[in-house]
Amino acid sequence: DTQQIKDWILHNGMSNDVENEYLALTCYQKAEVEKRLNEKINKKEFDSIAQIIDTLFPEGPVAGISASENAEEILTKFIEQAQNQNNLTVDNLNVILDIKDFAEEKEYKKLVNLCNVILDDLKTKETVKKAIEKGEGIALAKELNIPFEEDLINIIDSDFENHHSQIGILIKEPKYTDRLVEIFKKHIDLEEVEQNPSDEIFFPSGIYLKLSLFLQNFPELISKKYPKEIEDILLKTITSKSKHNRFQTIYTLNNWVKKEGKAIEELSPTLFEKLKSAVSKEPNEELKTKMQNLIDNTVSSDEDEEE
Repeated sequence: DTQQIKDWILHNGMSNDVENEYLALTCYQKAEVEKRLNEKINKKEFDSIAQIIDTLFPEGPVAGISASENAEEILTKFIEQAQNQNNLTVDNLNVILDIKDFAEEKEYKKLVNLCNVILDDLKTKETVKKAIEKGEGIALAKELNIPFEEDLINIIDSDFENHHSQIGILIKEPKYTDRLVEIFKKHIDLEEVEQNPSDEIFFPSGIYLKLSLFLQNFPELISKKYPKEIEDILLKTITSKSKHNRFQTIYTLNNWVKKEGKAIEELSPTLFEKLKSAVSKEPNEELKTKMQNLIDNTVSSDEDEEE
């Protein structure tokens, strides 16, 4: 391969419709990343190498960083290159944090220390503080003990469309639950949710996707406190058009019943009455059975799985 092709692979090899995990090792090898790390590289090269290296960490369907016999040496060289770069971005710092986590797991103590030198730098902390204002760098903020909670809540409220998925970061902490539930209800038209239930198999989108991401937090919320804060949401999602939302709702209610050891009729007469009206409209037979089991208080331990 010519140098021009190698450079193209470095900068563009990960930019296509194929999952990055399937491309990272090939790009790493074809772009000669290891060789480049022994040379002086510019910021553009560093950013592209950082993306490739970070994608090598998930050891999923294809080999990742474990395919390298000298992973510690390669990652050490990358961190040394990072020390020579000006203006490390949040994306860069997230890669360094991932490398630190990997190094701790593998007990690469020298590499952990090199990562800490960068992460503990005052310039790094200033970069993270600015990122928090945009709802970014949260994992770094946690690692560096930088307060982020109020900034994150504000950005979720002010730019809900782009940041609603971050509600799960804080909603399970009791002191933030009520505020975040109210923010969600403020931005979601729950009347729109309650429609004729569909048995179509489709991944939730739009309002139903927002609900899906929100509802996935509910089983744990219910394990911590009585769900008065979320009861009116569940009343709507029992008859959501999205089958996935309805499965999540019933899964949540099953968990609540089993945790409290009480029937849904006793825990929430309002939800009980809603279930009785919803079961007759439910087009999915599995969901209909689960609803009827809640009504009859015959929820069994084999109903633990969410769809």
